[in-house]
Formats: sequence, structure tokens, C-alpha cells
Amino acid sequence: ADRDKLKELTDKGEIALLYRNASSEKDKENFDIAKKGFSKVIAESKDKELCGKSWFHLGEIEIVEGDLDRAIFSMRHAVQNCFTHSKAFAYLYLFAALGKLPMAPKSHAVFELISPG
Repeated sequence: ADRDKLKELTDKGEIALLYRNASSEKDKENFDIAKKGFSKVIAESKDKELCGKSWFHLGEIEIVEGDLDRAIFSMRHAVQNCFTHSKAFAYLYLFAALGKLPMAPKSHAVFELISPG
């Protein structure tokens, strides 16, 4: 049991390092490397908040690359995994304001912004 706990902590440390490295590559505009790193974090991490942050960074890269449909997909996943991610909500609101998202009745507006596909 102690060995499993240690492995879990080691894995968390490796995932956190992978996230930091992907963030650094994004800052350097090495987007292909950054996307691979964030995608690996999403695939391997059990930490929903870290996954949400990784989805957010993927979305920002996709905006820079001009892939707005994919960016919307990523921002939705960012919010689904990290509901308190205010920047992801801001992007979704902006997409909606620009007519890139269908607007739901006011009572369903938040759900529409975060519902999958």
C-alpha cells in the first residue's frame, strides 16, 4: 500500500512537471510541443483542475492558430473540468458575444456554454 501511495505521488510530480514544461513551451511559442504536453497531462492526470487548465492552454493555442471550433471545444472542456476557471468562461462568453456559439434562453445560458459538443 505504501508503494502504491509513493507511486501516486511520483506520478503527480511527473504530471506537474509535464504541465510546467508544456506551459514553458507555450510561452516560447513552441505550440506543437506544448500541445503534446498538455494533451498528455489531460490523458494521464486524475487531477480535474490540472486537466481543466491544460484544456484552457490548448484552447488559447488553438485561438492563436485560428482554429476557433477546436478552441471552443477546448474551452468547454476547461470549464467542465475546472468550473472556477474564469478566463475560460470569459473566452466562452466572448465567443457567444461574437456569434460563434448558439445562445440559449437566459435560464440555460451557462449550461449551453459548458455543455459538450
